[in-house]
Formats: sequence, C-alpha cells, structure tokens
Amino acid sequence: MVGKTETIVTPQSVKVFDCTQCGAPVKVRAEGMSLVCICGSCHTIMDALDERHEIIAKSASKNFRTQYIELGTRGKFKGHFWEVIGYMEKSDNVSYRWSEYLLFNPVRGFRWITENEGHWNYIVPIKKIDLEKRTGAEYGGNSYDLFHEGASVVINVLGEFYWRVSIGDHAIVKDYVKNDEILSYEKMGTEVSWSLGEYVDPETIRTVFKLKGLPSPNGVAPNQPNIMASHSSAVTKLWSFFIVLAIAIHLIAMVISQNRVVSSNNFYYPLPASVGEKVDRTTPIFNLNDETANLQIVLDANIDDSWLYVVGNLVNVDTGETVEFDQGIEYYSGRDSDGKWSEGSRSGDIILPDIPIGNYQLNLEVSGDKSAYYKITVRRDVLIRRNILWVFGLLSFVPLFLLFRKRSFEMKRWSQSDFSPFPSHHD
Repeated sequence: MVGKTETIVTPQSVKVFDCTQCGAPVKVRAEGMSLVCICGSCHTIMDALDERHEIIAKSASKNFRTQYIELGTRGKFKGHFWEVIGYMEKSDNVSYRWSEYLLFNPVRGFRWITENEGHWNYIVPIKKIDLEKRTGAEYGGNSYDLFHEGASVVINVLGEFYWRVSIGDHAIVKDYVKNDEILSYEKMGTEVSWSLGEYVDPETIRTVFKLKGLPSPNGVAPNQPNIMASHSSAVTKLWSFFIVLAIAIHLIAMVISQNRVVSSNNFYYPLPASVGEKVDRTTPIFNLNDETANLQIVLDANIDDSWLYVVGNLVNVDTGETVEFDQGIEYYSGRDSDGKWSEGSRSGDIILPDIPIGNYQLNLEVSGDKSAYYKITVRRDVLIRRNILWVFGLLSFVPLFLLFRKRSFEMKRWSQSDFSPFPSHHD
C-alpha cells in the first residue's frame, strides 16, 4: 500500500511522439516540466514544449560512457518512487569524466544520481547555502571543506531535461565535502545553483533499480565514507576503557606490593690481573617467610668509562634448588663539540618470578675492566613497572593500526584535490 507522501510513476504519464529528425519514437516522461528531449536514435535535441518539437541541435555525439541505468527505469529510493528520464555526461575538459542520471517524481520533482569510477551519489537541489568561504562552505549547521574547483562541459545528453541543455555547455564548479556528503556549486553564465549529494553504495543502486550488475568502485571518491573512522571510534572507546582499567589495576598493585628489602650487601671488585677475570662473592643467608612472590636483584656500581658483569645463582639453602641469573652494567661519558654526553647506566636489575618461601643466598661471579665498589640489593614482591608499558603497547596496537589505515584512506582521498590538508612531496 502506498503512503500519502508516495507517488508511483506509471507508464500512463509518458507522452510519445516521432522524432522530427529521424522519425523514431521519442518519449517524454515529465510532460509540461521538461524543456528539451533528446532522441535515443539520432540524438537530436528537440523542444519538448513545442507541439512541432522544433530541433534545437542535431546529431549529438554518440560516444557515451557506459550507461548503467536505462531511461524509463523505475525504483523506490529514499521512500519515494523515481523514474530515470535523462542521462548526461560531463567532463572537466582534461581527463575527468562522469555520468549524471536525472530522476523524476510527479510530486517530488527532480533529483539526480551521479556516477564516476563506480562511485555513486544521490543529489538533491537546494536553493542556497548559509555561507561560502574561500576554502569552505556552511550549510544546515555543517561545515564543508573545499575539495575541487574548476570547470565542467556537457559532452553527451540523452532523454529529457528541465532546462535547455546543449552539448558544449560550460559551467564553473566547486565541490565541498564533509564525511559522506558533497556540497556542489555550479555557475552557468549568471545563474548559480547549489546541490547536496550523499554517497550511495553501488549495491543500493543495483537493488533499487533492479540492475544485473555494477562495476566495483575504483579508488576513493571525494565523499566516500571512511569505514576506518567508524571502526576507529568504536575501538577508541574500548581502548579508553581498558587503559583506565589497566591504570586502576596498576595503582592497586602499587598499594598492595611489599617492595621489601630482604638483603643488601656492598662488595669491592679489585683491579684484576687481566680484564674480565672473575671474582667469587657470596651473600649472607636471607629469609623469605611470606607467600610465593617475585624477587628483584639490583646491581649498583660506581663505574665510569667501564663495565661490570655479574653471573649468579639464587640458592635455596634448605633444598639446594638454584635459579641462575646474570646482570651487566656499563657507563661511559665525555665531552665533544656538542657538549657533555653519556651512555649506559650505573644501575641494572633483573626480576626472578615466583620464588617460594625459604632461606636463600646469592653465589656471584663478578668480572669487569676496572676496580669498582658495587652493591647487590634483593627486594621481595616488587611491582614490575614496565608491565604497564607493555599493556599500553598491546592495547594500543589495534587503535594505532586503525588510525594508520584511516589516515591512509584520507590521504588517498585528498590526493585528488588541490586543497589537500596533507603535505605532499611537492611541498
């Protein structure tokens, strides 16, 4: 059942007459509203209002692009029934060509569907916009960015139109974009017209007009939706939630972790007979009397322009079980033409996970290239601060990947424009 706001375009609304030039039948679907009509056989342009159908121009070019929707095709789109009554091709006088299909509904009037490189737009004429600026425009409370500015020329026409269109008609054009919308300006002579376009998926066009098939879109259209933008927005919300959760867990861990010093010893590494000669050291026995937790072994030394390396065993003196570890540090500094510099560190640490309760000691083999005082500190149940960085990195991988894809899509879109916000190799 058709609602009150819907009008079905029926074949009875079509007027047929013989072409003034070749005698082939010509159909006028918007009688009384179309000013010109073009013969589908000889492409002669005629006056649609004149009963004699006076010839306006003869033999328009037949070198059409692929016309995917035939004249007379009907379909329900945006809640209303439309019939394709006109087909037009335009060019920018260089290499850019596109097709425009004129739609008609007796109540709603005229609309357009445009196609270029497999990309489709539904176009609605508008009376005026709110504001036009040098690099943008405003309409309906939205701001649009200037994407294209140039000229267009009519190459081919077929069907009927509500103005006296002719092959070779020139116009000044501007396109402004925002998300999936395109705001277009066209000036022919002194007459200015505006329209608002919405990107339409090819599958929607195929379904609405019951077409057998349409080519896949090629490249990125000026107002093609960036699906990565919607994905990125949803993922960013999830990312924010898990980041806050990770920070909260990290703060709780900071509060409940003991970070208790269970052993601290100072040693001296004497000047060896040869660089790297090992010196054995053993710490006093220390007790771990709480539940299983990690153990941090910290090495600090007063080295300068040298290195120190420790190979050790954590020995459970009750059971004889051992855990091997090693830790090295090096520190160098100096001055050059850029000022003071330094590299390395005088401190280093290693974490041994899940060490059970018991009595322990450290057996150490120490080597270096200079004599040095060093300190071995053992801490129990230490918060591993670097873990939060790993969590941030893992949680951020997908959002950063989507951000990269989103930016790449936008750069590809704006590569067709002289007003790209992205820097190019020409800049």
